[in-house]
Amino acid sequence: MLISLIHPSRGRAKQACDQFQNWFDKSSGEVSVEHILSIDTDEPQAKEYLELFPHSRIIQENTPEGYVVGATNVAAKHAHGDILIYLSDDFDCPKNWDLLVVERLQGKTLTALHVEDDYSNFRNLFTIPIITRDLYDKWGFFWHPDFKSMFCDNFMWEQVKREGTILKAKDLVFRHHHHDLKRAEKDETYQRSGAQYAEGRKVFNKLCKKLRWNCQY
Repeated sequence: MLISLIHPSRGRAKQACDQFQNWFDKSSGEVSVEHILSIDTDEPQAKEYLELFPHSRIIQENTPEGYVVGATNVAAKHAHGDILIYLSDDFDCPKNWDLLVVERLQGKTLTALHVEDDYSNFRNLFTIPIITRDLYDKWGFFWHPDFKSMFCDNFMWEQVKREGTILKAKDLVFRHHHHDLKRAEKDETYQRSGAQYAEGRKVFNKLCKKLRWNCQY
């Protein structure tokens, strides 16, 4: 069993490294894990990322737009894992997260694990998607590529609900250190993402209408 940590990052070299080290330190060491870091072609801290992640696979081939969906999809394209986990710079993990995830998803097909993030009140969206390989293969992408950032997690929920299985695991807490809760500083990366709210909502509604899904916002 192999887990792929797909890790998009922009302008946060040290934060990304600290978070990855945190995940590494909290893993059991009993499950094989690969780490794939995806940065933009115009990443201003590219040198720092390369220096801080000497043992990770670093992909720098997405378009220079600086949005999370493109970077995540590039990382996922290079992943080999049986389970794909979205690793964000501002998400913590529980001790032995690797074993806990494998215990829930081993033998499952077309399944996404819905974990608690201590931020979104366990609403119907995947802020930290953890999915089986066959679900990714079925779609051919991780986040729907029509999005840039906002509402991609809402749309994934609607996809899995119709095309797979949502396995709820409220007892697994991957804490979101979001700036809205004063757990992080609001940086340029947050600002770029938040500015996509209106466009993301428009894309979400357009896709739902096209697919004849009853899921308008």
